[in-house]
Amino acid sequence: SANTAGWDVYVDNIYFYREISTSSTPTDVAGTPTEDAANVVSVYSDAYTDIITNANPNWGQSGTVDAAVDPLGDGSNLVLAMTNFNYQGMDVTATDLSAMEFLHVDVWVAAGTDRMLKITPINNGTGAGEFLVEVPLVPGAWNSVDLPKSAFTGMTWDNVFQMKFDGQFNADGSANTAGWDVYVDNIYFYRVPLPTSINITFNLDMSDVEVDPSGVYVAGGSQFGAPGDNQLLDEDGDGIYTGVVSLPENGSSNYTFLNGNCGDWSCKENIAGQECA
Repeated sequence: SANTAGWDVYVDNIYFYREISTSSTPTDVAGTPTEDAANVVSVYSDAYTDIITNANPNWGQSGTVDAAVDPLGDGSNLVLAMTNFNYQGMDVTATDLSAMEFLHVDVWVAAGTDRMLKITPINNGTGAGEFLVEVPLVPGAWNSVDLPKSAFTGMTWDNVFQMKFDGQFNADGSANTAGWDVYVDNIYFYRVPLPTSINITFNLDMSDVEVDPSGVYVAGGSQFGAPGDNQLLDEDGDGIYTGVVSLPENGSSNYTFLNGNCGDWSCKENIAGQECA
């Protein structure tokens, strides 16, 4: 029953946490990627069409690869296992990825693992051929990692034809060539989509106003530019000046109308005392 009288309570250790698997292999799968396929080039993923041609080329590596591990047991989401792994290559269809902005990879390693994983595309176009970048790991859970192109110093990604994983390190970066097990999924390059634009049509009644010979304009705020940038025209002579401005969807900006092309804004409309001022 209700009781609104005050009383004393003492608390400590308030935190969120997640369960860490103690299995030596993953029993769940990484989250489904959400990037639009139009902005993705995938190496290995159930969510996209892949460009991988050989998941286990012979580079003299110590381990083996299974590209069809089924953690859920129902065939709905396969992952790639690199067991007794020291380093591993993959062949892909040579592709110009210079427009891509990130490399994504999902990685799982067993709880208690104290190793470091690095990854690089291999490019035989312009710029650096490869540059290994660390993949941050939390053992015992899937790690969803997005590495910016800028992290791969000197690389252009303009003709990527292979991928390379390197695990010959302890977690502190010191050398360790002993094999270990790594599970990966959703290896893909992607770019952030450009904002969707919308067209805004302005119709300004100037029938009772003497129009400046230099014309009528809309300008100002964060989106509509300077005087003279966006002219409105009266093509049918009815005194209604019309123009269309294309702006990013869901944006916002102030604007004002100008009777004339005045760089000092002296010819803008006077809205003093109005609600829109």
